[in-house]
Amino acid sequence: MFESCLKCAICYENCYLEQMGVTSFIRLPLQEDATNIWTCSNCWTCQDICPVGIPLMELKWQLQRKVEAPPSYGASLENILICGYCLPIDSDELNPFRLDDGLEPVTLASSNIIATLLQTK
Repeated sequence: MFESCLKCAICYENCYLEQMGVTSFIRLPLQEDATNIWTCSNCWTCQDICPVGIPLMELKWQLQRKVEAPPSYGASLENILICGYCLPIDSDELNPFRLDDGLEPVTLASSNIIATLLQTK
């Protein structure tokens, strides 16, 4: 999946977690280390900004399916129910970062929509 990776590092240079000093899963293409596959805000900026279109989120999900989630992952699931994302962030906080990176602003799904999507029948 990484054959086309340029190793330009634009993915993690623009990762909001990396900018806050948190080592995220996005270093995978550069380090081949899967220890941080659970560290992600699911904002998709890494994939959106990749100059060669590597499906980074798909890779993360594939790797996550292979291992058990850490106990702390439950807090991320609670945040998803509250705000729709693993980290408590809203459009007003996220969009300035995206605009700085030359990406279009996004409208985040409301917590009501997320709750509806997560309902089981």
